[in-house]
Amino acid sequence: MIALFQRVKYAKLRVANQLISEIQSGLMVFIGIQKEDSFDDMKKIAGKISKIRLFENPDGKMNLALSSEQEILLVSQFTLLGTVKGCHRPDFGQAEKAEPANILFEKLLTELRQTYKLNVKTGVFGGDMQIETLLDGPVTIQFNSKE
Repeated sequence: MIALFQRVKYAKLRVANQLISEIQSGLMVFIGIQKEDSFDDMKKIAGKISKIRLFENPDGKMNLALSSEQEILLVSQFTLLGTVKGCHRPDFGQAEKAEPANILFEKLLTELRQTYKLNVKTGVFGGDMQIETLLDGPVTIQFNSKE
């Protein structure tokens, strides 16, 4: 499982021109679910999301995790598993099929909300989403549960 973290001032997610989710200061987290990802991968990603320190302390160092006032916009994005190695058209062969990926994504969402008590909003799984963000920093970090 891959998580791509982006620190944002705000993020707005629309589907068919309808506002579905919106967050202010917090994290935009894209999730790529790959074949053979397990419950353990999901737990590892949930723990990383809950504890990653991408916000600055008063000294200007990235040493703070999400505060209770900040939010997460969690979006499933199979294209994180795309590769163009040896070709020009992306190959998504490592991405999990929609149904099992959605099950794992929903478990991740539940874990973040119930276990870690985080304020998490989402998009539409498998939907054609338009996302408007104002990146903060910019800070973008990738984490792979297999590494």
